[in-house]
Amino acid sequence: MKLGINTGFALNRFPRPEQWLKIVGKDLGLKYVQLTADLLNPSWGEAIVNDYIDRINALKITYNVEIDSVMTGAFTRVNHFSHPDPHVRRYWINWFKQLADITKRLGATNLSSHFGIMSHEDVNDPIKREQATSLTVAAWKEIAEYGKQIGLQYLSWEPMSV
Repeated sequence: MKLGINTGFALNRFPRPEQWLKIVGKDLGLKYVQLTADLLNPSWGEAIVNDYIDRINALKITYNVEIDSVMTGAFTRVNHFSHPDPHVRRYWINWFKQLADITKRLGATNLSSHFGIMSHEDVNDPIKREQATSLTVAAWKEIAEYGKQIGLQYLSWEPMSV
């Protein structure tokens, strides 16, 4: 059985890879990590993302740590694929594809998030709720197809905040 840790603990106190990877690998003696997007966000831009990926991949070797999954986190706990605006949904689909690329580059096989948070209006209207659910499932299917193309093994979500 594997014992690992989600990096939500590191968000504000230990944001640098040098800090949280040392804590995980050396101080706690753990090998497996679920990295949250709060510590490596695709929105930061290519230069920062590439720098962090390089640093994390080097430090994984130093501390004998594996990142086996990547998950959204506190900053990205929003409606994503359930947003009522199609342009915002498309933004998040593209963002998740970038996060899938990051996941692959870190050697992880799983990308996860919450399913999607529906607006008050959508969740309380049966017709709109069904439409939002269908759109959200379609977006997850698009991400799944992309993940498959780049070699991820699976996607997962937690059914919170629907």
